[in-house]
Amino acid sequence: MALDGPGAFRRFKDVLARYPEQLERWYAFKSSYFEREIAEWLEGLGIAWEPKP
Repeated sequence: MALDGPGAFRRFKDVLARYPEQLERWYAFKSSYFEREIAEWLEGLGIAWEPKP
């Protein structure tokens, strides 16, 4: 299975590389997730943050 053991994320990306649209969706999801996490973390510190468009 692609998500078991060491190197799981590399294998996950290798599988997605066969499906370019899904790979793009993955990177968009990952970016959006980290932007939300950063915004929440900074807001918790009292720092306003707006992502670049």
